[in-house]
Amino acid sequence: MVDLREQMAVMALSGRYSITEIAELFGVSRPTVYKYRDRYRAHGRADLEERGRAPHSPRRTPDWMAARVIEDRRQFGFGSKKIRRRMTDAEPEVGWPARSTIDAILKREGLVRPRRVRKRFHSPFQRRYEPTVAGELATIDFKGEFRLRDGRWCHPLTMAEAMSRYLLVCQALPSIGLDLVWPLVEAVFREPACLMPCSATTALPSVDMASVGSRPSACI
Repeated sequence: MVDLREQMAVMALSGRYSITEIAELFGVSRPTVYKYRDRYRAHGRADLEERGRAPHSPRRTPDWMAARVIEDRRQFGFGSKKIRRRMTDAEPEVGWPARSTIDAILKREGLVRPRRVRKRFHSPFQRRYEPTVAGELATIDFKGEFRLRDGRWCHPLTMAEAMSRYLLVCQALPSIGLDLVWPLVEAVFREPACLMPCSATTALPSVDMASVGSRPSACI
């Protein structure tokens, strides 16, 4: 194969044949003729061997930079964040690789131990109650908090029917105290058109009070 490439290159450099004629003679494309002609002219027969097909990436991390990352890891045991910070502090003028690149280098060199995936335990007592008809479940929670212009805090409380998301309560409260929350909850349960009738002993699955706390849940 190298002999044919050399013959192709010599004919192209002789000037006696056109590139098109050489390409037709050897059954190759014109760019192929140009390629081997230029390689033969620059480096001779040695450069006509088949090269690797891996594309060259101009953004590939230089070997010396990767070696620096590996050295810091082996010497200090630091992670990508601290390795990058140390290198940047020492030589801020150098464009050091991103943390993701450093992580890839460490993983490629086998310097990162894979985390053990722990099997999650699903308790049957933590499952959310799923309503089957409207009016069976109400949800209640505070929608964050924010400070008013006069310096007081506002805690918006909402209570909604779970299936339709119909809003039953939307009240701004100065705190999350039970003495302010409970009258609003009680008013909703006293309204027969809003929720199905239920006693105190069967009301526990009917309202999700996780965001309010244990005291209202106990009251319900």
